[in-house]
Amino acid sequence: MFLNDGFGTIPGVGSEIDTFVNAFTWGKGTRIEWFPATINSLAVDSGNSPTWELRQGLVLGQITTTQQWKAYSPTATDGSDVAKGVLMTGLRMQDLQGSTRPAFYGIMVAGGLIAGNLIGLDYQARQQMRGAFQFDDDIGGQSYFPWKGQLAKTADFTLTAALSGYLFDNTGAVGTVNLTLPAISNGKVYGALVVADFTLTVTSAEGDNIIGPNDISMDSFSWATAGDKMGGLARVYSNPGATKWIVEKLSSNALTWVS
Repeated sequence: MFLNDGFGTIPGVGSEIDTFVNAFTWGKGTRIEWFPATINSLAVDSGNSPTWELRQGLVLGQITTTQQWKAYSPTATDGSDVAKGVLMTGLRMQDLQGSTRPAFYGIMVAGGLIAGNLIGLDYQARQQMRGAFQFDDDIGGQSYFPWKGQLAKTADFTLTAALSGYLFDNTGAVGTVNLTLPAISNGKVYGALVVADFTLTVTSAEGDNIIGPNDISMDSFSWATAGDKMGGLARVYSNPGATKWIVEKLSSNALTWVS
């Protein structure tokens, strides 16, 4: 049996269930670039009631493993911590039987935005969305945070291509943490930051391809000197030929290199 939101209702004017007056775009001809997207069945609008009714103008992120979309959250760890789009219309994620299901609709991925009419926008999302989007209250604004996001790791972890652009730290660690770089290819960049006073190591998956002091075939580097770990910061990225990892040391903390 086919059911829709109007099934079983009496003809006439009913109560308002959504609004489309939340105009969130600006610019000549209201320039919009949109993308056909699948909204995850578990997507919620935490500031709305009920939460399964997603409001127009909701800032969205994309789940790395499924490529589906959900509300952006700066504390998420599934990819939706990177703001990439805006919901162009209100969507109800629950059917008449009370079951949630995915939805398919276009989302805005570039254009001019009225910041005050967006839902879930914060300063991290602004930074992530700059370039594709222009905010009415921050024309030509500058990025304050050079990373897609920041993730804490308390145990050994292997980085992936999908996490390129992230800053990793060891907040909450109670021992040494080793971050293993993915298979080298060009265009990848990662950051490492020591927050907890324990050794943080960055290791090449292949070995012999990290450029270090007087040696271009290092296996790893780490902040391991007692009393000189916290605040250690570096950026690691691959060269265009995808043969070497380049390390930019961004703090005065001593590095220990292993060849």
